[in-house]
Amino acid sequence: MKLLQSKLPQFNISASALVVSACLASSVQATSINLVTGTISPSFRGDAGTTWTGWDTWDDAGAGDQVINDSTPDVGTDGGSFVTTNAEDHLSSSFNYYTGSGSVAETVNFSSDGIVGTGFTTVIMQGHTLFGGFGTEFTLSDVGGVSPEVVFGTNANGQGQFWAKYELPGNVANYSVDFSSRPGSFVSLGIFEVDTLWSSEAYSLDSVQAVPEPSSALFGLLGVSALLRRKRRS
Repeated sequence: MKLLQSKLPQFNISASALVVSACLASSVQATSINLVTGTISPSFRGDAGTTWTGWDTWDDAGAGDQVINDSTPDVGTDGGSFVTTNAEDHLSSSFNYYTGSGSVAETVNFSSDGIVGTGFTTVIMQGHTLFGGFGTEFTLSDVGGVSPEVVFGTNANGQGQFWAKYELPGNVANYSVDFSSRPGSFVSLGIFEVDTLWSSEAYSLDSVQAVPEPSSALFGLLGVSALLRRKRRS
């Protein structure tokens, strides 16, 4: 055993570095945009008290190249509408959503399946580009004074992907969310989905995060190590 130990390289790993490593390891085990290849089905999808709707084209059942006012969802089992509110044409030649040099200015309307005025309503919105990242990270409006938890990242296919969660007290039959950005946004979407859950007891526990790229995590760890070495030398 002593002979084996003498042949192994010796590392001086600080307690701080071990803490950073442990945190990174625990993060990797969580559901992460970086590890998926598409939108993430909520744990409650298809259960009682839920709705699901979305779009993978924005031409309103063949309406063609015009300002988006799409009330014919392509995804899910429920209705809704996706409307551009600044009169810009955000419909690409392949009918995906693309702002180009314009601004994100959209209102998404969708229903819920709860007892109005009671319980807890969870709303999860998500989508990703056809390819490449987002030109900018757009803003999602509050709903009834409640701000969303929003995560942007790059998925395992190299597509920009976002995930947002609202926890709304009570319930109304229909909700709407506004999306906005500065000009020159160059935002693309190949799919957009909305899921809702009404519960008399609690909000959904679904959660998503964006884990740092391995290189970024490594550089951060090296930075901590270098800082500790400088402190020991001073």
